[in-house]
Amino acid sequence: MITRLHKCARTTPRVRAEIAASNDPIATLAQRYGVSPMTVLKWKHRTDFEDRPHTAHRLQTTLTPAQEMIVVELRKTLLLSLDDLLAVVREFINPNVSRSGLHRCLHRHGVGKLQALRPQAAKPAHKPFAAYEPGFVHLDVKYLPQMADEPKRRYLFVAIDRATRWVFVQLKPAKTARAARAFLAALIRACPVRIRTILTDNGKEFTDRFVTSGERTPSGQHAFDALCAALGIEHRLTRVRRPQTNGMVERFNGRIAEVLKSHHFVSGEDLQRTLLRYAWLYNHHLPQAALNARTPMQAMKDWHRTHPHMFHKRPYDRPGFECSRRSFGSLSADFLVSLKSLENRMLKSIHKQKRRASLAVHRATKKATAAGLLIALTAGVSFAQSLPAAQANRTAQSESQADVATPLTLQRAIALALDGNPDLTVAKREIEATEGQVLQAQARPNPELAYLLEDQRAQTRTQSVQINLPVEMGGKRAARIAAAERGRDIAVEELNVRRIEIRAAVVAAFFETLAAQERVALALDSVDLARKVTDAVAKRVAAGKVSPVEESKARVAEAGVRVELAQAQSELRNARDVLPACWVPIHLASPSSRAILKRSRPFQASTVSSNACLSRQSCVVRS
Repeated sequence: MITRLHKCARTTPRVRAEIAASNDPIATLAQRYGVSPMTVLKWKHRTDFEDRPHTAHRLQTTLTPAQEMIVVELRKTLLLSLDDLLAVVREFINPNVSRSGLHRCLHRHGVGKLQALRPQAAKPAHKPFAAYEPGFVHLDVKYLPQMADEPKRRYLFVAIDRATRWVFVQLKPAKTARAARAFLAALIRACPVRIRTILTDNGKEFTDRFVTSGERTPSGQHAFDALCAALGIEHRLTRVRRPQTNGMVERFNGRIAEVLKSHHFVSGEDLQRTLLRYAWLYNHHLPQAALNARTPMQAMKDWHRTHPHMFHKRPYDRPGFECSRRSFGSLSADFLVSLKSLENRMLKSIHKQKRRASLAVHRATKKATAAGLLIALTAGVSFAQSLPAAQANRTAQSESQADVATPLTLQRAIALALDGNPDLTVAKREIEATEGQVLQAQARPNPELAYLLEDQRAQTRTQSVQINLPVEMGGKRAARIAAAERGRDIAVEELNVRRIEIRAAVVAAFFETLAAQERVALALDSVDLARKVTDAVAKRVAAGKVSPVEESKARVAEAGVRVELAQAQSELRNARDVLPACWVPIHLASPSSRAILKRSRPFQASTVSSNACLSRQSCVVRS
């Protein structure tokens, strides 16, 4: 229950009830409760003990209700200010009205604010960011709070790719050109994408556009601009007082601000660890609505799968040696140093093996392509010269044979991809190379034979023969073997991950082909139905039952259905090109095999497995 009580009241409802129920004299009650006799007398004659409103029962206004309605309509229609409306009312309606009374009248009727009555201009809609390919990066600096164990505040340099939303952050002690240059160098090393364009604001750490004398054209001598020019990167600047141009990185800075508000940090190291952890979670585990519910790393992998030329290295979704070394905390410092050097040497050897394998695959691909083209050209010329009359019959026969192809199930497609994919072959060769490195690490150092001759004279010369056998101390051999085994484990895991990726790609391409087949079948049925409808309408027009316009409409509808059929057939051809490329790249296939792949027809299998829905359908593909 809400009690209405005046802010200056000296009595409560309970005291007032006691006063009304008491039979003592008024002076006694006034002295007992510390109030005046008039207050006691007032509550003696009351039946309710709450304060009554002080609003007047009758408003003191000079305008009649009809005049107030006229004033309100003038206000809404002409949008007059209070002084202008006062002049009009005094001249034509009521000469005795006051300015304050008119103001109270307007507020009583809800038209006191003139700005609310004016039509509101439509706010300009924010334009979405233009679609760019990976390599367009936004850069900005975020101020961080000073921690208790820090002498001064630090700054968070943030970079975000526009296409994939991939984020890279670093904490710097100062907001200088040197710090920005170091951050850009670290970004180039960490980002798998080839960076083409960088967009920043006009801060002094990024450009020398603004100096003490005012605005000028950037000279290009700034440290950040010099590094961009050396790397072949275009450096763009936002317009003055337009931070929304760089709004993508500003929105991520807002996320960082929310993290800073919702966490309590005990030290600068805790702050740095939390921000780096959040950036890692953002890249690998937070789906983005702008990326169709994908994480930035998933979007980057999809771009790498379709546009590998935009990347200078393959994006990975897992940690490397840095995380594996954390489990060796109980080992000595010397062992960690030696392990690090061994790991660096192993990584260099692995990269050399990868480069050699890729060069070998590239050379083999060139040789196979040249041989295939030579064979195809030779066979084509001889065939054209010897049998020009039978060419049409042979072509028709080959097409009829291609139509009757062997069905390809999902399991067989996956098996073909796992057996014939060149990436898996390279990964297997890397495992074999790491096996050799493990064997080499297990071998002990070879003995050394030394011969020493002292003095040249026969009577006094001395000859010495030494056999030196190095003995490794401090667990160096075990560390070398452990590093080689870690490299082998990494190669095995890379092979497993690549198999999973290829399996997922085959499944997606397989069902895309089946879906395209169903769309073509549905379009064929629609074309047949539209043709029947057109024939029926043509007969009704010939009989004079309907207007000829109806026949035109039916033919237009049939043409639209045929356009849909052509689109479905085009999508089916594209899907048939994608699926065999999982195990036979289209540039390695011969012209005849490529034609067979394009003419292959998916269909639904007659036998259905009860174990998994992935094996319910099959398609016809010949490679």
